[in-house]
Amino acid sequence: MTDGPIGVGTRFLARWKGAPSAIEVTCLEFERPRRWVHDNGGPIAVTFTGTVEPAEGGSRLSVRFDARPHGWFRLLFPAFLVMARRQEKANMTHLREALERGRRDA
Repeated sequence: MTDGPIGVGTRFLARWKGAPSAIEVTCLEFERPRRWVHDNGGPIAVTFTGTVEPAEGGSRLSVRFDARPHGWFRLLFPAFLVMARRQEKANMTHLREALERGRRDA
């Protein structure tokens, strides 16, 4: 949605598996390549923070997912958390595997 390189104020549309429509996401912080913070609205407002730090033998990715339900979605929020944790764990597993494959191929 926003032209130019990624940075504070950049906006884009994201669609999560099972979501009925895309949600607008805004970059709140961006310190390439170490830290980024994105926020979205919708029935569940989410602030996502990613941090990459040096670690023995490579790097460590840490993520924080702060979700705030609004309106009727508060009733579904406990089930949403279970689903979101499961999906995020799978996402991080896929990311780790892709990075490890890339390291072996290099």
